[in-house]
Amino acid sequence: LDNANSIKDGTLYFWEHYGGDSHNLKDYQAGYGLYNLGGGTPASAHSNVSSLGSSVKTPKSYIAVGQGFFVTGDSDGGQIQFNNGQRVFQVEDSVNSVFMKGNASTALKTTNDERLKIRIGFNSSNIDHRQILLTVDERATKNVDWGFDAEVYDLLDDDMFWMINDKKFGIQGINEITNDMEIPVGIKTKLGGLLNVKIDSLENIAGKFEIYFKDTVDNSLVQLTNQSLDINLTAGEYLNRFSLVFKSTEVINEEAVSIETEALILPTNYEIFMNNEISELQIRKKESLKISTATIVNYLGQVVKNIQGEFEDTNISIPVNLASGLYFVQLNSNQGIINNKIIVK
Repeated sequence: LDNANSIKDGTLYFWEHYGGDSHNLKDYQAGYGLYNLGGGTPASAHSNVSSLGSSVKTPKSYIAVGQGFFVTGDSDGGQIQFNNGQRVFQVEDSVNSVFMKGNASTALKTTNDERLKIRIGFNSSNIDHRQILLTVDERATKNVDWGFDAEVYDLLDDDMFWMINDKKFGIQGINEITNDMEIPVGIKTKLGGLLNVKIDSLENIAGKFEIYFKDTVDNSLVQLTNQSLDINLTAGEYLNRFSLVFKSTEVINEEAVSIETEALILPTNYEIFMNNEISELQIRKKESLKISTATIVNYLGQVVKNIQGEFEDTNISIPVNLASGLYFVQLNSNQGIINNKIIVK
């Protein structure tokens, strides 16, 4: 806050070379951790590196003596202010600082961040792990705010980020979360392929809280709260396609099948799985199990495929052309209704 007139966005960048033994830039096990008024995110790096790296650190409130960091000057520059009012005695712990190496046994000051935080993780074959942070703070807005929104400094070949005013951010601050809110998420991939999105952690959340990942191509919603999402994309930048939402806004089909997801117990004479290599739903059963219909339902309860016909064979293959995500299969059989979930990749 002492440097609001000289630092561009109020973000501190911590370079962490956390592993590896190569001097080639493309093989570094290293990257930039971010810290601002919204919190901190760990460094991310390419995955084509050795296995010598240790777990990366997330910057916290306190910076150790001797710990370097970078800032970006604003358009007219200016002096960076360091003063004794910025100093405090704080020993190393997991809450306040991960850099400090002091031996003292007591601290004069501690912090307790009670703000709601959502940490979203991203993985691909070309990246170790990228984490982006969303923090709810009444001082922030939906636009770019000094000290609360941190641009990504080291974009990788495959990467994920928040999109604010056509720019890419690793940390975003907002003043509230509402059911009708959509938080734009950008993804870039150099070669394309299978990418994974998940929730790394939820902090200071009370009661039931649902988070969905929205794809505007088909308006599909996949709940991230209890599962990860695999997305198969071609090479390119996707800056206006995905978003984080907090309520299902789609109209549920009146003919939707009601599925109890708490008890998906399969009979012993039955097996079902999704063969994603050939895009087929495959059923293996014994002759004693008679199936009359097979229905595929998405996570919102909407029927996306209803198959009626002969299911007399013990090996059944059904072509399935659906967007990536979690689905439920419901079979009407002589042993009653059987439910099972599948993942389409």
